Amino acid sequence: MTITQQRLYYTDSTLTEFSAAVLDQFEEAGRWHARLNRTAFYPTSGGQPHDTGWLNDSQVLDVYVLDGEVYHVLDRPLPTDGPVRGRVDWDRRFDHMQQHCGQHILSACFEQVLGGRTVGFHLGETVVTADIELQQLSPHQLQAVELKANQIVWENRAVTATFVQPQDLARFNLRQPPKVSHDIRIVSIAGLEDNPCGGTHPAFTGQVGQVKILGAERLRNATRVYFVCGKRALLDYADKVQVVEELCKELSTGQGDLANSVQKMKQSILTAQKAELRWQQRAVWHEAKEMVRQASVRRDGRNVVCTALESLTQPQDLKSYANAIVDLLKEKGEYAIALVAELDGRVHLLTAVSEGAPFGARDWLQMVMEQTGGKGGGNARAAQGSVQTSPVEPSAVDASDPSARLASEPVNRASEVVNLFKQAIF
Repeated sequence: MTITQQRLYYTDSTLTEFSAAVLDQFEEAGRWHARLNRTAFYPTSGGQPHDTGWLNDSQVLDVYVLDGEVYHVLDRPLPTDGPVRGRVDWDRRFDHMQQHCGQHILSACFEQVLGGRTVGFHLGETVVTADIELQQLSPHQLQAVELKANQIVWENRAVTATFVQPQDLARFNLRQPPKVSHDIRIVSIAGLEDNPCGGTHPAFTGQVGQVKILGAERLRNATRVYFVCGKRALLDYADKVQVVEELCKELSTGQGDLANSVQKMKQSILTAQKAELRWQQRAVWHEAKEMVRQASVRRDGRNVVCTALESLTQPQDLKSYANAIVDLLKEKGEYAIALVAELDGRVHLLTAVSEGAPFGARDWLQMVMEQTGGKGGGNARAAQGSVQTSPVEPSAVDASDPSARLASEPVNRASEVVNLFKQAIF
């Protein structure tokens, strides 16, 4: 039996129903793998995914080639006492036909218009990619290739597939040589290209519907082009139209003014963010001045600020307060700072000391970490850490150990940690 008699999709890509005999089947990992004497199910190969459908009442989940034979992965076994009836999922098959033929057209146009050879192809579930051997592609170049590809589609050129022998290849205008030396199949688009290919294609380019390039990204030695064809292109367009309509409605503007309206809104947001940042900086400076005014003084004359901060939105805010406090305390001489804030289920800690202090910021922090079970690090001038606020099981807490009780109690955790900092420095 020839390969075209075994693989019916080679001679008729539109064939969706057929009968066949089961040659053998086996079970593996809860799935059944069946080999038939002939099949219309396309196996995963050449960048194109497999078909799905049914063999009798068994669902075809996957199709693959092993040692030159096509196997069907099923959810249940097939009867072996008679012929089975195969039904290919046409929607999936036709989608793959549109995408694969569209790739042939697009690749040929990239080579004709820009001299870019296709070195990779993948037909995904939502988009198709072609890797073009060009270092960069401008929007103008992509548009020119896309227009050329759609002209080929609109001209409804014939698409044919022919099996040939190696000695027959010279009469074809091949973009690339075949990867096999027997059962060579050439897919030809009239007046455009001849290409070795085992995939499924429509009979005319008009069935591709349309080719739409979605974007491109630079690879190491090529450019990956993302595109969709046929129904996928129509659905993509419908999704984008819906988004545009919703944006126009939200911004009370027309489609032609949408980009300008978005730009104005973006500028307004940036202006508001800058104004908010200025107010935040003023608020931080004002609160820092008050903290410095209430600073304690050690016996060695060092100014000490130990306090818990409220209404912070992120741990990084501790640095803003610390920087402001340091700037103010520099005028007064030596200093030591411990700031605490409770955020997202943890108490965050920051310590900072002036140069030449008899103790380091990391050592000061570590004293508190040892008593609270927290983690942190830093250097002699500045250190940061955090303590979990969620309690441990009461039975696991040693009631006679104050630090163990503290590590188990989330209530007023920030103020308790501040007190530990004060006890460690005074």
